[in-house]
Amino acid sequence: TGVPVVSNVEQKQAARVIAKRAYEKGAVLYDAAKLTYGIREQSLSGYAFDIEIYGTDYSGVRIGMAGRHQIENAKTALIALEILRKKGIIKVSRDKLYQGLLCARQPGRFEVLDGDPCVVLDGAHNQAGAAALKETVKACFPQRRIVVVTGMLADKETDQITDELCQITDQFVVTEPDNPRKMPAEDLRQLLDKKGAVCKVASNAKEAYRMAAEAPFDPEVVLIAGSLYLIGEIRGLFN
Repeated sequence: TGVPVVSNVEQKQAARVIAKRAYEKGAVLYDAAKLTYGIREQSLSGYAFDIEIYGTDYSGVRIGMAGRHQIENAKTALIALEILRKKGIIKVSRDKLYQGLLCARQPGRFEVLDGDPCVVLDGAHNQAGAAALKETVKACFPQRRIVVVTGMLADKETDQITDELCQITDQFVVTEPDNPRKMPAEDLRQLLDKKGAVCKVASNAKEAYRMAAEAPFDPEVVLIAGSLYLIGEIRGLFN
């Protein structure tokens, strides 16, 4: 009771539930969604942005991950740190704080592996993740030839996820993640086929990547998405 709550959600219904619960517990709610920021730079290697948090200026913050959703994550973390700092619970120098934000990484979350073609790994195993991936790909790879390698679990939001992925490209290689809950590759192919995608089916992750990187796709970007299990397998090939 009375512990500060930091929230950053876009869905109004979810935000109302969090606000109601915070009120019931006598907790002060800090809504990160209400704080705006200005972007200085953006690239595959990350973003630089300016923000003011409850009277404290955080100019020139840099993060080493691409995507506006990562700015939202960083903003939420900064709010929590600012609250703790003002309450005297923690002390942290600005240099160390900025260095920590710049060095933070999430393997498998828009993780870019240099090469020809460029390879991007992103779990995108729910609709929100797939929508964030779509926006980041559009910002980082405009007008590029992209093929998606995907495999999904049958109990995920497969219809919604594929809706988002089909807004990135219509070129796909489908396979099955190494998990007993996997969606059969043929079922996934049929789902994508109904949405106008061109699909090939691969028996495993290694074959899926090989098929995607070669003719007839000849992509500039190979995007592996749809399952954390799948990107773990393909990440292992590169390691």
